[in-house]
Order: sequence, then structure tokens, then C-alpha cells
Amino acid sequence: YLITGGTGGIGRALASWMINKGARNVVLLGRSGDSNPNVAKLLKRYEGTDICIRALACDVSSRPDMVRAVEALADLPKVRGVVHAALELRVR
Repeated sequence: YLITGGTGGIGRALASWMINKGARNVVLLGRSGDSNPNVAKLLKRYEGTDICIRALACDVSSRPDMVRAVEALADLPKVRGVVHAALELRVR
């Protein structure tokens, strides 16, 4: 499964929920990738288990970023679903 905006709070919560419901391969795409401390904590939770969870730094509005992300996932099974949770907040 692929979650755009996956490194934000909604994406991380969704990833945990999906794993609890049986997902075994989850990819989080977000601008911060695994540099976000909360994402690092989530990844660490599943280290050494049969769960494959990855966080990739990727701006999903950028074609080159998306191409790099897809290439980085070549070793995983085919994507079974995509959740688009990316958003942009503007403070006015």
C-alpha cells in the first residue's frame, strides 16, 4: 500500500491502522521522509517483524520525485492500493 502524505499525522495513523488490519507492506511518501522523528519512531516499531514499512522523501507533485520513489520500491510486491492523504496548508 502507498500513502501519499504518509509522513504527516493522518498518514502515520492510517499506516498503523492498515497494519493492524493485515497490511504487510506499507510505503509512506512525504516531503520529510524518515527525517521526521515521529516517522522514525513508527519505522522502529516494526523493525525485526514481518512488516515492511518504508518512508521516502517525495514531493508527490513532482514527476521526477515520483519516478525515483517508484524505482526505490521495485523490490516490493505490486501496489494493492493508494491512499492520497497529502495536503497543503496555507496560513493567511
